[in-house]
Amino acid sequence: MTFSLRHYLQKLSSPKNISPLCISRNEMKSPLSQNLQPFQTHYNNLHLPLSNSLSVTEASHKATKSQITGKYLSPSRICVVRKLEWGSEYASSPRKSSHCSSCRVSEEAKDDGDSLLLLDTQKITALSSQGLNSRQHWIKLGKGSFGTVIQAKHEGEDIAVKIIPKTRFRKSLGSLKNEYNALKLSHKNVVRVLQVTVSEGEYGLVIMELCTGLNLLSLIFDPTVIINSVRRTRYALDIVLALHHCHSNRILHLDVKPSNIMVCSQGDYCKLCDFGSSHDMREEEYCTVSPNINTVVYTDPQILQGKLPSEKSDVYSLGITCWQLLSREVPYEGYTLHTIIYKVGSGELRPKSIEDAKIGDNDFISLYNLCWQQDAINRPSVCTIIHELKKIIASLSAQ
Repeated sequence: MTFSLRHYLQKLSSPKNISPLCISRNEMKSPLSQNLQPFQTHYNNLHLPLSNSLSVTEASHKATKSQITGKYLSPSRICVVRKLEWGSEYASSPRKSSHCSSCRVSEEAKDDGDSLLLLDTQKITALSSQGLNSRQHWIKLGKGSFGTVIQAKHEGEDIAVKIIPKTRFRKSLGSLKNEYNALKLSHKNVVRVLQVTVSEGEYGLVIMELCTGLNLLSLIFDPTVIINSVRRTRYALDIVLALHHCHSNRILHLDVKPSNIMVCSQGDYCKLCDFGSSHDMREEEYCTVSPNINTVVYTDPQILQGKLPSEKSDVYSLGITCWQLLSREVPYEGYTLHTIIYKVGSGELRPKSIEDAKIGDNDFISLYNLCWQQDAINRPSVCTIIHELKKIIASLSAQ
């Protein structure tokens, strides 16, 4: 007998057995209300075939890094295939991952979904009684302050599932509502979100396509990886094409940084992911910034000053990301969080100049310097950036 994710979540939910809020691409009608009140709907779209571009799991060369934890508890024929360790965003030796860091990394995270991977006997018994095999395994890809990401299979296709626990539900509700924005997007350079599920029980879920490869931060800090001028500029173009698609759909990403960019192993191109901080410009809700150094270093100084975000906020973050692509260093290394917020917010501080940059990178440097201008009106539009990056690529290819 097959049991759906809806039944699974009800088992993990409170005894009230309240139906979860399940939103998929084919069920979107109107924007969610701010408080995300649950309503009844069926989890009936996961049977649809995923995009043919989804990568099949490549476990061979990563097998030595694989670990197995917990018990395998599979809703709706979702079967987890492996676990890959995930370190700090600024780890000295980044590990490979089969999916981008879809949740924020924070040392303060305590209950981030791991409790779901280590269910107590009572829950295991309850789930096993529903025909779920407790002898198999949950496999974790990454974790952070908003949840745990696992790799899974559905109908033979690999997917990624972000599990967000109720223990942080006040913050998590906002993150889940923001993830809903990604359902409106469909682009080669954006990781596809398939469904977002909110429950009054213990967990919410964000179900995404799984991309095989490295996140950009890991690639930047890997000294064995060569990022030449053409490759670097092409990555930047992929990112800004993703932003152009977001902005065309009135969505601000507001968390553009290398750890939220996936470099797909098949095709060597970038996908933007993690819409937990995104904002629908059609809504009046104000976006706040969490005081986390891994996010603040990429944050528009106008947001740090308490002003409303705009498309140019993503342009600023793109500029810092492009600097990091070239320098392969940590922005503002050695500065305290307080100093970064104060000096970046006032326009006194930007990433240091790159002394050993090649002459051929001058146009790239000039472009990202424009992106991080203090006054948003002086920053280029995404359309202008696309045009300039294409010119740079053409010039480099002609050399």
